Amino acid sequence: MSLWWAALALLPVLLASVPVDLEVSLTKARTAGWRKQIRLAWMFGLLGIRFSGRREGREESRPAKEGQRTGRHAGSARRLKALMASRGFLRRSARLLAHLRQSARVRRLQLDLRFGCGDPAETGRLSGLFHAVLGILPVRWRWNVNLEPEFSGECLEGACQAEVRFYPLRAIAAVLAFAVSPIAWRAVFAAALARRRA
Repeated sequence: MSLWWAALALLPVLLASVPVDLEVSLTKARTAGWRKQIRLAWMFGLLGIRFSGRREGREESRPAKEGQRTGRHAGSARRLKALMASRGFLRRSARLLAHLRQSARVRRLQLDLRFGCGDPAETGRLSGLFHAVLGILPVRWRWNVNLEPEFSGECLEGACQAEVRFYPLRAIAAVLAFAVSPIAWRAVFAAALARRRA
């Protein structure tokens, strides 16, 4: 009987150790919504799920009052500032991202994106952020990424095709180690305290 219980206890670990393949295809035209095709494959392709569809632009909703919008943004900014100021949080978050990166392997990547925020300064900052994220990718994949900022107005169009293999057990272990760390708990309490003071 004990062998059965041991086998049942090991079953989730064995299942989580099987890699998951993710295939994503996204396209966005200037005057149309997102078109997506997503495929998840498990057990080396024996099991799979497909998602596809098109998302049109949202209808404009009634704008919130200026005071409510400012209050929400200020509260979010205070919580984010508290997280960033928490001792060791940024370093621990960087370690989490590094471990998550090790739990995934990019098999194919092609990205062409043209974007603009309407404000040249904001577009420049967003471009800098994109290129900082691009620096995390291996050198062989950077040649397949084309980012084109548009400084003359608002713009968002492009296409992305990617194939990624995830190793769930590694990702789960990294997230659990981060979640139970004293640094993460200290940052959560700091953000909660900032929310109460808001």
